[in-house]
Amino acid sequence: MTAKKIGISLPEDLYEWVRSGVDSGRSDSVSERIATVLAAERARDLWLAEQERVFGALPADPDADAYWKERLRMSPTEIDEG
Repeated sequence: MTAKKIGISLPEDLYEWVRSGVDSGRSDSVSERIATVLAAERARDLWLAEQERVFGALPADPDADAYWKERLRMSPTEIDEG
């Protein structure tokens, strides 16, 4: 696979989170950590598109739409606490 080099700016808290993944050995580099997170986001988008294809679009209700969009962004811990 050919890799493309890009430059990004991150808020301090996200940078620290990415860096902690490298420092803990979870990733070999900042680039690898960011690529892993982006791959997971892409997999989520593909899964959501497949769910919409099979089950239809989310209801047009803006409150329901906002609720599910937010819930899908939550971690399992946040859902349990909510």
